[in-house]
Amino acid sequence: MPATITPLCPKTAPTPPTTDDDVYAAMSVWEDMLTAKATGEPEFTAMLTLWARIGTPAMRAKAFTIGRFSNAVWNGLDEDTRDMLAPFDWEFVPAFLRTVDFDGPRVSLPKIDTAIAAMRAEALARAAQSRTNKNQEAGR
Repeated sequence: MPATITPLCPKTAPTPPTTDDDVYAAMSVWEDMLTAKATGEPEFTAMLTLWARIGTPAMRAKAFTIGRFSNAVWNGLDEDTRDMLAPFDWEFVPAFLRTVDFDGPRVSLPKIDTAIAAMRAEALARAAQSRTNKNQEAGR
């Protein structure tokens, strides 16, 4: 008689990511979520409140969803913008995670076009700050 596998959380279990990039994105989001939890960063108060309410397994499931979405946003950016936000795991994901609305009963992801525009704006802000820093260093 074959064994029956029972899903751990049939109502909340996410659909597994479909590509290696989606898996990598989900792991990167989860890593940044864990870092935010460990450091208690004030800007993540809403995420930490949600985490305390729904628990770690549900937040891990949300990391899959957010990761897949972040990968779609990354792929929607032009090469120059991706270069300004690279590497994906250490620069893009933390910046992207700050655009996710954790306030309320559910995680709210923006429309893909809105997220792409927000990340383009973030890249331009970083480029402007980098130019300012270089000009200040050159003036010393």
